[in-house]
Amino acid sequence: MLHKYKYNRKSSKHYKSAVIKRLRPRKKRAFLLKKFKELLVSKYLVILSVVILSLLMFGYFLFFSNQFLIKNINIEGASEITQKQINKLLETTFNSKRFLILKQNKITNFPSAEFEKKLLFEIPKMKIASVETKSSGSLIIKVEERQQEGIWCAYGSAEILPKCYFYDTEGVIYEEAPNSIRGSLIKIIKDGRISEAQLGSAVVDKILLEYIDNLIEILEVAHERPNYIFIKNNNDVYAGFSAGWEAQFSRDRDLLESVENLILILEEEIGSRINELEYIDLRLGNKAFYKWQGGTE
Repeated sequence: MLHKYKYNRKSSKHYKSAVIKRLRPRKKRAFLLKKFKELLVSKYLVILSVVILSLLMFGYFLFFSNQFLIKNINIEGASEITQKQINKLLETTFNSKRFLILKQNKITNFPSAEFEKKLLFEIPKMKIASVETKSSGSLIIKVEERQQEGIWCAYGSAEILPKCYFYDTEGVIYEEAPNSIRGSLIKIIKDGRISEAQLGSAVVDKILLEYIDNLIEILEVAHERPNYIFIKNNNDVYAGFSAGWEAQFSRDRDLLESVENLILILEEEIGSRINELEYIDLRLGNKAFYKWQGGTE
C-alpha cells in the first residue's frame, strides 16, 4: 500500500525545502513489533514454567521421596539407658514437621546442629554430643557421658527434704541419687548453701571441688576418710566422721596445717572420748575449740 504525503514547498533563489507530514501510520511495522514482543513474553513464560517445574521435581526428590530416608542409626559412647533416651528423642524429631509438611526423617532436612543442642539439654548425663548424616542414609551420633565423681545433696532448707544427685568432676549434677547412701566409699557432699537445683547445672565450682578432694585425701592419710563433706558457705567446710562428730575447716587457713592441728587435739585432748565429741572448730588457726555432745566447749 502506498502512503500519501503532503508536501509544503517553499521556493527561493538559493534553496528549496519540503515538510513531510504522515497522514496514515505504518500499521505493518507496529503489528510486527507487537508480534515480536508477544513471542518474547511467550518464550519467557515457557522458560519460567520449565524452571518452576524442575524445582518442584527436585524438591520432591529431595524432601518427599524415600531416596534420602534415614535408614541406619549408629549411636556411639552411650550406655543402654542413654541410648533409649536418644532413640525416644529421635522418634519425636522424625515425626515433627517443618513448615507443616516436611518430616525430618531424611538426611536432606534432619536438623543435626539443633538435635545436638537438644541432646545436651534433654539428657543432662551427656557431656558432649556430635550428630552427623551420611549420604548413604546413615545417622551417626557420638556422645560422651559424664563420669560419676560423687553424690551432692541440697541441704539449704530445713523445711524441704534434701534431694541428692550424682555429680561429675566439673561439679555438674546429672542424675538423681538416693539420699540413703552411707559410708566412706563414695564422696558425699552436703551443701548448706542451696535448697534445690536443676539437673545439668554446676552446683560446686572447680576450685571448691579441688579443696574438698584435697581435704578428703589428707584426712584419709592422717586420720580417717570422712563419711561426708558439709559446705556451710563458700568459706567454711566441715568434714563428718563415722563416730558422729565434725571437723570444721576454713578455706582461709592452710589446709595441711589445719589437719595437723586436728591430729594434735585428737591425740592430746580427746583421746578415747572421741565417740562423745560433737565437733572440733579449726577455723581460727592455731586456736581451736571443741565441744562434747550435749555439753559445752
